[in-house]
Amino acid sequence: MTALRTADLGHARVDLDRERRQGLPEVVYAPGKQPDQISAIVTTLLAHNTGPVLVSRVEAEVAEQVLADVPDGRYEAGARLLVWRSAPMTAELDQPGYTANGRDRCYFCKSTVLGTIAALARSHGIEVVATGTNADDAADPFRPGIRAGDEIGVVTPLRDEGLSKADVRAISVLWRLSTADKPAMPCLASRVRYGVPVTITTLARIERAEAAVRSVLSRRGMICRDLRVRDLGGHARVELDAPLAEWLCHDGEILRLVRSQGFAGATVTTFRAGALNHGPGQHPERKTRCCAIRCCTHRCSARWPRPGTGRRSSLPTRTTRTRPTSIPAPTSCT
Repeated sequence: MTALRTADLGHARVDLDRERRQGLPEVVYAPGKQPDQISAIVTTLLAHNTGPVLVSRVEAEVAEQVLADVPDGRYEAGARLLVWRSAPMTAELDQPGYTANGRDRCYFCKSTVLGTIAALARSHGIEVVATGTNADDAADPFRPGIRAGDEIGVVTPLRDEGLSKADVRAISVLWRLSTADKPAMPCLASRVRYGVPVTITTLARIERAEAAVRSVLSRRGMICRDLRVRDLGGHARVELDAPLAEWLCHDGEILRLVRSQGFAGATVTTFRAGALNHGPGQHPERKTRCCAIRCCTHRCSARWPRPGTGRRSSLPTRTTRTRPTSIPAPTSCT
């Protein structure tokens, strides 16, 4: 058996053979590492492999420093990803239909991305490209990206089998996958109100604002599953889980930090999936009474105990899901 090759850089031990063993590129996790440490790891991987090298969860300022040390890579701001020796660029921001940010924005994005992936797959002898589109996605009338995928010919096994998001999570629980309860992670462009142009600057300030809010919540020991900063055209709307939204509705530190990222104003309200796709009162999942707090203008029914009252009112409860019992366990590839 060939010994595993590693490189000890002092601050990290780098696996040099992942690509050869698994056919997959090494992915470097950026948080917790200094730019010079990331540069050293990337340089080592590039010297010992011929495939792509990726660095994930990279902030724009860090990416700029790393690219200065290790050129010929590129930074994908929306994905916070540094890539060397990558597949062809998709360049969504070069598509006028995407940057104009009309209601068909996702069509232009998916046409570009999936078209590029399908062409790359064919060049490697792979005829079928699949996406994770599920039955719930297909039922949403605001999904022009699905139409783009259908036109290109990608397959959607989850949708075809009628599996909903709840089904996928239940199967993930049954298979004990760590992602079973992972929150949704839509692209940053979905935070921009239709008609407001999508630019690198727009996406970057949303990313910075969300990172700033998460940092404040983490420092205070507050857990927020769903957090969005939506760009309404210069004004930011911070959406948090219902109890936190009411509690932090007038939080000066959060509002100040968000404004400091380049927004003219900011408010805090309750998270609503697909909020920019639906007008007031149109969201299919919200039919409850309005918040008493003035700036929480859309509907929610959660309540958080107010300071000094000693009152603890009921918090939202999670709906019990029926878990399938006949799904076979995943098998290992040989």
